[in-house]
Amino acid sequence: MSTPSRVRVEMLPDGRQDLRVCTPGGAWIRLHSANDPEREARGLLERTLGDATVPPVVAVIGVGQGFVIDELLARRPDVRIVALEVLPDLVEHWQARTACGGLIASGQVVVGVAPAYELPKAAWPAAAIASDPPIVVHPAIAHHWPDKVELARKALQQFLFERRANEEARQRLAPMYFDHVLRNLPTIASAPDVSALEGIAAGERVILCGAGPSLDRLLPALRQLRERAWLVALDTAVRPLISAGVVPDLVVSIDPTPLNGRHLLDITSRQRPWVVAEPSLYPPALRAFEGRVFVCRVNRSDPWPWLEEAGLAPTKVRAWGSVLTTACDLVVHMRPSAVAFAAVDLAYTDGQTYCRGTAFEQDWEEQRCAEGLPTVEAVWEARLRGHTVDEADVHGRATRTASHLVAFRNWVRGLVTETTGMTFANVTNAGILHGDRIVQTSLDAWLDGVRPLATRPEERLVRAAHRATCDRRDALCRATGDALASAEQPWTGWTERVPGVDRSHVQRVLEHNRRRLVARRGEDSMSATASEWIDVPFDAALFTATAPMEWQVREEGGVTYTYRLDGKTLFLSFKINHSTLAGSPARQLFLRLPGEFRVARGTANGVWIGSQSIKEMGYATVHPGHDFVVIHRGNEEPFPLEPGYFFLFGQLMLEVQ
Repeated sequence: MSTPSRVRVEMLPDGRQDLRVCTPGGAWIRLHSANDPEREARGLLERTLGDATVPPVVAVIGVGQGFVIDELLARRPDVRIVALEVLPDLVEHWQARTACGGLIASGQVVVGVAPAYELPKAAWPAAAIASDPPIVVHPAIAHHWPDKVELARKALQQFLFERRANEEARQRLAPMYFDHVLRNLPTIASAPDVSALEGIAAGERVILCGAGPSLDRLLPALRQLRERAWLVALDTAVRPLISAGVVPDLVVSIDPTPLNGRHLLDITSRQRPWVVAEPSLYPPALRAFEGRVFVCRVNRSDPWPWLEEAGLAPTKVRAWGSVLTTACDLVVHMRPSAVAFAAVDLAYTDGQTYCRGTAFEQDWEEQRCAEGLPTVEAVWEARLRGHTVDEADVHGRATRTASHLVAFRNWVRGLVTETTGMTFANVTNAGILHGDRIVQTSLDAWLDGVRPLATRPEERLVRAAHRATCDRRDALCRATGDALASAEQPWTGWTERVPGVDRSHVQRVLEHNRRRLVARRGEDSMSATASEWIDVPFDAALFTATAPMEWQVREEGGVTYTYRLDGKTLFLSFKINHSTLAGSPARQLFLRLPGEFRVARGTANGVWIGSQSIKEMGYATVHPGHDFVVIHRGNEEPFPLEPGYFFLFGQLMLEVQ
């Protein structure tokens, strides 16, 4: 609201407002011409744009009474405007005078106000923000408030960075997203929808746990107080938590990359939490939690329009560049009375990128060895160098963070501000997550006097999943069959919208999944009982050898490659006739497991090997975490080269994740 000490408004004889503001030096100045402010605005815009026309986006720093906004809209009615108001007392004046409330509501005009300049999200086309917009700066405001103008410029750059990063990630991941959703169809065909979790924690407390550097010191308190609140973890935090004896109730995972999928692999069945997962998750990771998955989705990208016609349309959740945003949305829908953020540093506390014990430990050690660095701390420093910005932490001290982490912090702030009916606390004691309605406290203090939950979350999650289970296998069988038989749709649309679609590859994926769906018709998704035998569509890439030897398998040579699933036990049967071994002799052949399964524990089985020169028993072995079978001769000598007359027969039994 305006105050007499900072803003003065008088009516001129012609009905105009004469607005004056008080400068930091105590002088009262006009921001606009008393005679012709419209002409003044045109001149300012011409000096900024030169001879150029108004581009799709323009930024205005120091709106004053909004005459520049009027001129921009007159020249280009569809222009998108970032309005950064340096003097908060002026906001009500220019918004009332320009009557642009509708443009703000529609997102055509976004407004940030000093000192924070927190700009709302804007669903603008990628092309609109591809280049930096011109910035119209009010000259008087730039002269008297240069520091605030500089902060406004930084806020504008952050705003553009956030939107470009979101769009770049969407474009980069689109092909992987498309492929993984198709590969995961049998897993998600009967998985319960995330909407089943609506209100499941009503009136209780939820801890939302990240994998920030502060988790290392928070683990003892989390272990001690675990039974007093629900524990919802980001996927990156799962391994450190479980290693410390703290099993989350729910894990949220939406990133489709194999790198991210590693967080959910190699977790024993006794310690598996329930997962809220986007169907584009790395297939081996999603399959490892089969029977304990609630599905959601973050957008309507392909193949969802096609799947919607088959009746598969999981609830859409909010996602904005980070799994943290989706976890926040989930927690709000669980409707607890209070939420605590734990290890959500959103900063590189003490120069550390993550807590210890994540799936990234292997990457750090590999980099340390490759670059000859003395410690893992040196690896962190090498990764951070030149890629950080400073931001005030929860104690008011500068700490190192990154632009994308600041963006996620700002998103969480907005969620907290708009969410009613629950309180929020940050028990991290480090990092940059602070703001209105986020209380800084400790986990002990936040849970002081709170009794253990009356009913175990596991029991409630099982009931919620059972109530929400909906079998869509028959519909998906029909949809995949129709797609395979079609010469046009959905193929035409997929080719147009998804970069780099390989029709032959997608056909193999659909055919394999159709067979899996047919084999598992009528199966109870919560019990994961045995399937019928499933024939794997021929793919020469399933059969390889240690380089430089090549194992060349041809479909017309005669190939049986089929499997059967009984819970987590996979039976793999194969008979490969008239294949070729070429190149240089080597000691290992490889069979890639079908369906992107991964091995849970190592085992070995005998296989029969035949060629023109040898007929003998060999052995096949598998190793935890791998997605292939290794074939050896019984004497472990190299396989002889064989043009067109190499045979391999066998049947394996192994445990998969």
